[in-house]
Order: sequence, then C-alpha cells, then structure tokens
Amino acid sequence: MYLSFMTVAQSAKPSFVDITVTLKRLVALLEEDETDEYGILQPSQSAFKLAMRLVVDAYEAMGASSICL
Repeated sequence: MYLSFMTVAQSAKPSFVDITVTLKRLVALLEEDETDEYGILQPSQSAFKLAMRLVVDAYEAMGASSICL
C-alpha cells in the first residue's frame, strides 16, 4: 500500500511546464484592458503579487524545487 502511494505522489509532482502555464495566465490577467463597461478589470499590484506568491508556494508545497521570482 505504501509503495503505491509513493508512486502516485511522485507522479503527481508538478513539472516546470505546469507553473509556466499558470504564471503566463496570471501575467495575461495583468495585461488585460484596464476597464470595460462594468468597471476595473485588472488586479491591483498587491493582488497580483499575492497571487504569484500563492502559486509559487503551492507549487513548492507539491514537491517542486524552489523558484525565485
């Protein structure tokens, strides 16, 4: 039972490609038009930085090597 858990855990480790896609999507949100007919669309700088930090922390918690931003 333990061996099969380790195999699943090891295969579930994120790859560099996984975080690259996520970070590109976050950057795309930051680069969106500033407003539309409903109001402000872009995240604040502090919200963007927090989201980036949360993504990196989650990535590292899942067993990926450290990432420097």
